Amino acid sequence: MNEPRDFFVTYNGKDEPCAIWIAAALEAAGYTTAIAAWDFRPGDNFIAAMDRALTTCRHTIGVLSPDYLASVFTRAEWTAAYRQTLLGKPRGFIPVRIVACDLTPLLGTLAYIDLAGIEESEARRRLLAGVAGRAERVARGGFPRSRAAQVRFPKTPQEVWDLRGHRADPHFIGRDDVLSALHRDLRAGRPTSAVQVIIGLGGQGKTGLVVEYAHRYAAAYDLA
Repeated sequence: MNEPRDFFVTYNGKDEPCAIWIAAALEAAGYTTAIAAWDFRPGDNFIAAMDRALTTCRHTIGVLSPDYLASVFTRAEWTAAYRQTLLGKPRGFIPVRIVACDLTPLLGTLAYIDLAGIEESEARRRLLAGVAGRAERVARGGFPRSRAAQVRFPKTPQEVWDLRGHRADPHFIGRDDVLSALHRDLRAGRPTSAVQVIIGLGGQGKTGLVVEYAHRYAAAYDLA
């Protein structure tokens, strides 16, 4: 990813479905985005990729939630983007709040786009209104990329939901890289993508990982 893009979307792994929806909504409106879920590949130097995205993208969107604000990794990303704002980069950091949370004193000085607790059409309207006319666009033509076409709004009910006896574990932590890789591989569109195998000894958390995936990425599927 070396070409300039409009928005770099930073997020905590637990908020990836919301971040992907935001990126998809922006691309469907004609913007270009950079987001780890789509653009960072296995074997990439993660820190170098983040640095490149922060440097080449016109603006950085931070997907604000308690998890985002508590993470030392996302703190490094938003403070670097905020520094660019202080150095004169127009709207270098644009906060998008997806869950009610207390902002830090520094972030509290910035106006943010508020998507907390609203339905999809209003969320899309607020997001696009928050960037329209004030975010510089990169020249391009043609239709939005197909990767944005089938992303559903987070928390949209599935047509079929049958995870009886398997509630999300509120104490589940870590494994964000495994969950992201699993989601990427399942949605890759290859003939072998429909089936993924998780291997491990008994008691290592295979079932917990699958249940966490089903709840975290439920909005990406009509059947679960």
